[in-house]
Amino acid sequence: MEVLEAGITALDADTAAELGVVPGSNALRTVKRWRGSGRVVMAAVDLVPLQGLELRSFPDSSVSLFDLIAELFGAPLEWEICVPGAVRLDKVTAGWLEHPVGEAVMTLELLGISRDGRAVYKAFEHHIPGIVRSGFVRPGVPGP
Repeated sequence: MEVLEAGITALDADTAAELGVVPGSNALRTVKRWRGSGRVVMAAVDLVPLQGLELRSFPDSSVSLFDLIAELFGAPLEWEICVPGAVRLDKVTAGWLEHPVGEAVMTLELLGISRDGRAVYKAFEHHIPGIVRSGFVRPGVPGP
């Protein structure tokens, strides 16, 4: 995993609403890229709301998102809401993925939820198709 970008950004109204914070409030924004066998397989943009948190220093962006959430919010992630999709790559995202502009990739839009029901991050993943097989784990049907 490589950290391509890390900084503080102001949240737009829609993202702030999903995260339950005030529009324009600050969030940690990271862009990370993963490789497998030397090839880029995925890039993700993570947004972690900072409203109500007291940071003593800039968070370590190289740790996993799950470890970062546990550190910042004092509890591990409980759920992820995941919405799959697809997009054609723009110039910026194509650069992160080292993949041609205009090519289609699978996307996952994720909302991380803490045990107390807070939305603790929003993430946008872009996966290059055909490299890593993707799937979902779903709970089984409860017994009688």
